[in-house]
Parts: sequence; C-alpha cells; structure tokens
Amino acid sequence: KNAVIPHDAMILETRSADCPNGAATGFLPGGKYVYETALFGKAEWASQRVLLEFEGVYMNSAVFLNGKQVGGRLYGYSNFFVELTGALQIGQDNVLRVVADNSDCPNSRWYSGSGIYRPVNLWTGPQDGIDPESVKITTESVEPAVVRIQAPKAVTVTIEGVTGTGEDFVLAIPSAKPWSAETPYLYTAHVQYGDDCEDIRFGIRTLAWDAHKGFQVNGKTVKLRGGCVHHDHGILGAAAWDKAEMRRARQLKKLGYNAIRYSHNPAGKNFLDVCDELGLYVIDESFDQWKIPQSACDYALHFDAQWQQDVESMVKKDYNHPCVIMYCVGNEITDTGLPFGGAICKMLCAKFKELDPTRPTMIAINSMLSTLAAMKAQQAAEKKGDGETVGSKEVNDIVALLPKIMASITPDSLEAIIHDCAEAVDIVGYNYGHNLYAGTHEKFPERVILSSETFPARMASNWNTVLENDYVIGDFHWTAWDYLGEAGVGLPVYGTSQAPFSKSYPAFTAACGSVDLIGQPESAAIYTAILWGTYDKPYIGVRPVNHSGEKYALGNWRMTDSVASWTWP
Repeated sequence: KNAVIPHDAMILETRSADCPNGAATGFLPGGKYVYETALFGKAEWASQRVLLEFEGVYMNSAVFLNGKQVGGRLYGYSNFFVELTGALQIGQDNVLRVVADNSDCPNSRWYSGSGIYRPVNLWTGPQDGIDPESVKITTESVEPAVVRIQAPKAVTVTIEGVTGTGEDFVLAIPSAKPWSAETPYLYTAHVQYGDDCEDIRFGIRTLAWDAHKGFQVNGKTVKLRGGCVHHDHGILGAAAWDKAEMRRARQLKKLGYNAIRYSHNPAGKNFLDVCDELGLYVIDESFDQWKIPQSACDYALHFDAQWQQDVESMVKKDYNHPCVIMYCVGNEITDTGLPFGGAICKMLCAKFKELDPTRPTMIAINSMLSTLAAMKAQQAAEKKGDGETVGSKEVNDIVALLPKIMASITPDSLEAIIHDCAEAVDIVGYNYGHNLYAGTHEKFPERVILSSETFPARMASNWNTVLENDYVIGDFHWTAWDYLGEAGVGLPVYGTSQAPFSKSYPAFTAACGSVDLIGQPESAAIYTAILWGTYDKPYIGVRPVNHSGEKYALGNWRMTDSVASWTWP
C-alpha cells in the first residue's frame, strides 16, 4: 500500500544461493505481490469513460475493482488497458487491487523484476470518444512533408496550424523538419472528436531497406551504431523511472550510439519517449521464446494463446514513435531449428505487417541454437523417441562446446535449417554469426543482414564489415549497458583461463556492459566510440596491476578488464 509506482518487488527480496532462478535473475526469487490503493469516484466520471493503463506488470497480472476482476495481462512486458467505466462507485473510495504473480520460477533468462515496474496512467473522456492509441500518424513523404491520419472515427486534427478532418486523410505540413537520429524534430498532433481530445507526439520520417542501399532514413543510408540493452536499471531494479530512462539514453547517445536493440522484450513507453527526444533508433523486440521454452515456466507455455494480443499491444504502443525502426519477431528462438519454426515466423511477420506495413520485421538467429535443435530433432526421429529440444537453459554446456559447434556451421548448413524463417522477415539478424555473412550474401545477394548481437572483442572487424558492405546495415554488440542477472557472464575470473558462462552465488550483475551498472563508461565503450569516430581524445585503459601475470578468463561477452586509471584515486 505504500509502494511508489513504478515499483520493483523482486529487488527487495533476499538473495540466496539455492534460489530456483539461479544466476538468471542474480539469485533473486520471484513471488506473488498485491498492490492496493483507494481510487475516489469523482462525480464527472458517472457520465465518462474511465480507463487505467498499465505500461508493464511482471507478470501474470490481475486487476480488481471493489473485489471484481476487471482486467489483467499474462505477459510481463505488454502495455494494456483496463476498463473501469460503469464499475466505479461515484462519491466514495473504490478499492483498486492489482495482483502480480511471478511465483512460478524460473521464467526468465535475465533479471525480470516483479510487480508494477512501469508507470500506470488514468484516462478519462466522453463515453463515445476515441480509444487511446487508436489514431495512427504515418509519414507519406518528407519533401514535401505530408502525413496521413487514420482514426476509427472522423476526427479533426491540427498540426502546426494546419487542420484536416476525416477518418483517413492527409495533411501537408509547410516547412517541416524531418526526424532522424541527427535531427530529432518532433511535432504534436492535436486530435479532436467532439468533446474528446488527445495530443499525439510524432516525427516526420520514412524508412526503406534493401541490399544495395542498406537501411535508409528519409532517403539517406544509415549505418546502425548499436548496442543491446536489458530493461533493468541496476540498483533501482526493474523500476522504469523517467529520469533513469533519460539518463541511460543520454549517456549512450553521448558515447556515439545511434541505435538500441531492446533485448529481449517490448520496450516501455517512457524509454521510447526519450529515444524520440534524443534521437536514438530502436529495434523493439517481441519474444525470447515461441513454443519451445528457454526456462521451465516461461512465456512458451502461453505463446499459442497470447501471442496475437501481445503483438497487437506492442504495435499500438510503437506506431507513432519515430524512434522505432523495426520489429524483431524473436530472439534466439529454438523453434527456428525445427520444421514448424518457419510457419510461426511467417505468421508473426504477417501480423506485424497487417498492423504496421511501414516498418521492417527482423529475427535474431542464433545459428548454434538452431543447429543444435535440428540435430536433436534428427536424433530423436532416428531413435523414434520424443527427444528433447535445446534452449538456453543448457547454455553452460553449450558454451563449452561453442568453438566446435560454430566451426561446423556453414552458410549452406544453416540455410537448410532456417531458410523459411529468413524468407519470412525483411531483415535477417545474426547473433554471433559474422563468419556467415559473405557466404550467405553470395547465395542470397538481395538479403539484408544485421549484426543483431556480437561479441565486444570483435567490434573492430564487425564495424569494418558494416562499413564495407551495403547489405550489412549495422552492428549491435552485447552489451551496451551492464544489467542484473545472467550473473557473471563477463565477470573476470583470475587464476584460470577457463570459466563457465554464468558464475556462482554471490555474483549478481552480468558484468559485461560497455557502460557499467551506474552509467560510467568502461574501456569497451570508449574503444567503440573511437571506432565510430565519435570520440577523439586519448584514452588509456590499464589492466589491474594486482593480477599482472596471472591467467584470467573474461568470457566472450567482455572485451577487457582494464580500467580508466593509473593512480586509482
């Protein structure tokens, strides 16, 4: 009852070595959490429509008003609305209760947080008004600046003194400036429907992509200088405070990033808001699993029943944000190595295109996981048994086999497995698949390729590949900013040259960010900025002198253990 929203309940739990979540959440447990507050029924609400918007509740949420369930959402990253119209007791307090059930663990490969970790908004208006997120603004052209307005009812829209009316019409905006990462100009559309009104912020920009001109924003080719980012804010946990979102985005922009891959789930509205304002391109990602689980209790249990409403929520949330430049339909999906994977990918892409034909779809393929899944399925078929599929829950064993498996994968062998998925999307993202680009391009010269996730030690060669090849549109290294969970992925281990993927308790953070947990650039961040030409001063990183001469292991997800200090002040 005393929680301040946004709020993360998991960060306040007690860490323990025997936590069933293990290293995935940094040894923090989930639980079942109940939020309760009084909502006074104002007199004017008797004749109005009243909605509550939840920007994210992790997870399996249920919303109750005066003891009666009025809504909720299973997926912990989806934006959703709850109808309170007609159910409120006017002139008295109403008991609003939200239950977030994150007790079935493990359900995530990273630190998820628990509870109402993103903002909650109250919407009021006429009962015959327009729904939030129902008005779409699409750029028809940049020069001249023309935007198309689509609404469920005939609305009147005013932009920069220009007004139009209808359900589907265009407006020409004189002397308008286009939105891009370099020039993040934003405009406000005032939407009026009777007594109902809403202000929608948007940017004027177009997108195009092909293997010859690469990725284009407003007709100009852009190379994506990217990094992957999880949703937590370190010591704040998963609580998505506006200032924290702004601080992270501003720091990454300052270091030369022009693009963020939000990994591996839909981004929150306030993160997209700051990326609109600062000028950062965003890849928004839908799912980390389809039918095959990555963790025992994850979204795969509900994918069939829930995917469509969650895709719809994601696109409605993103549509008017100019920063969102593509939708990722899945990250390191095991299903891509199985016969039905292509059909699922095609189904998802069709839904995204139905809802938003202006943005490309992308998939992040992990060639190793796809290949292992296909191998296990083949072995199971030969033995006429059920067999088992491969998920990232086996990642420690997989990482040990990584060099051998990767060496066996060729463009032809991978394509035989993932071809249907690759053909379904507009852009094929490869996680740690840099060795496949040239051969794949030779076989499929029209394919647009993205380095969707890469090892930081390869940043120089990866960036050269991006610069030298029009069909490779950008590079996103893992990871731009350190995060909780996946504990110890990049934690330096001394006295040995071998170390497991995740580390034992009490490891807490991934320890692999180019920027550390509190926002300080590490050596990798400056190294990348120099590669990109966005940092032009001397920089010296020094390895810890107390470990000089020792064997050590960093893992593939950390470039160096050096620090920006000689004197250790």
